Amino acid sequence: MMPDSSPYLEWDSLRDFVCSASAEPLPALEDVRLADAAGRGDRAAADALIRHHLRMVVDDAAKHRDAGVSMDELVRRGVNALIGAARDFRRERHGEFTDYARTRIRASIREAVLHH
Repeated sequence: MMPDSSPYLEWDSLRDFVCSASAEPLPALEDVRLADAAGRGDRAAADALIRHHLRMVVDDAAKHRDAGVSMDELVRRGVNALIGAARDFRRERHGEFTDYARTRIRASIREAVLHH
């Protein structure tokens, strides 16, 4: 089951989650617009931003699937980090959203692996 604590997204299964991950990257200007709006609390923008960056979570989680932690747990940790990145993002502090989100996602997944 995907994170039920998420205020933005819900999935019934990991398969639904992976299917919902957008294969298409956002155009750069749209990524900037959504990231700025999400950082100001716009839930619709955060939802769109998160959906378009889910593939990044899956890709990073898959790199650690042989580390003894379930893929479901790795993805859950990554999604929670992505949601936090969307909520907390401030361009003047964090630079590009993708870089900021990837750093948080990777740190969260590594923490899950280290504490397993």
